[in-house]
Amino acid sequence: MSEDAREGSTLAEGRSEAAGNGALWWRADKEQADRQAAWVRELLRLKEGQRVLEVGCGPGSLAFALARAGLEVTCLDPSSAVLEGAEAAAREAGLDDRVRLVRGTLGGVSFEGEFDGALAMRDCLGVLEDELQLVVALQSLARALKEKARLIIECTNPSFVRERLRANDGVLSSEAWDEEASRRIRRRVGLEDGGRRLVVHTVLEAPEGTKETEMSLRLIEPGEMVRLLQAAGLEVLRILGGLPEVEYTRGAPKMVMVCRRR
Repeated sequence: MSEDAREGSTLAEGRSEAAGNGALWWRADKEQADRQAAWVRELLRLKEGQRVLEVGCGPGSLAFALARAGLEVTCLDPSSAVLEGAEAAAREAGLDDRVRLVRGTLGGVSFEGEFDGALAMRDCLGVLEDELQLVVALQSLARALKEKARLIIECTNPSFVRERLRANDGVLSSEAWDEEASRRIRRRVGLEDGGRRLVVHTVLEAPEGTKETEMSLRLIEPGEMVRLLQAAGLEVLRILGGLPEVEYTRGAPKMVMVCRRR
């Protein structure tokens, strides 16, 4: 089921849609998504029938896996195009009774103590323009949770990105062929704003034409994120370097914060 929520400025619709089209960011087969869902359930300590919020759901692969595991999932995303695709996929998978799709942003909806757990994966908080928007998003996430409920936030590890780029003269390029969609995907990654922003330029070459997108992600330092989470009323329980249970180091690709509402 799909709903519209009031618009806010917390997430940029165009960036969400670009991320959704850039399927290599998070395309996962059913088996992989089910493994991810099992890790998420364990970290959030969720039981069958409980309610979970996913922010920036994209095509819905993780949300569908959580629904298959017996959870009631609410997906929040600002892109109508992304949600239309997710809605059709949920219907086809027979999960539309357990997956609720809401178009909106954390700054434009008001969930109050509704969820037993929440997750903001795949750098969805990194698209925020500044610290004020990040504060609003974290406060909204905290309010959405029931007391003592848990939250997972996944971001790119700034140290990992900077060291990789430093070793490659400041630029990373990749090229891949998407057999399923019959398209070539070229990606170029670099830093801007004194190393505080990661910029991903993607070119999709398909039979119907070429499309270019650019996504800018704010690199959030671990200490900054901990400070903002605590200010939002969230207790940081663990910091991981990725899922499942990857140790956090400067060389870990991800920064995964496991938090609890106070």
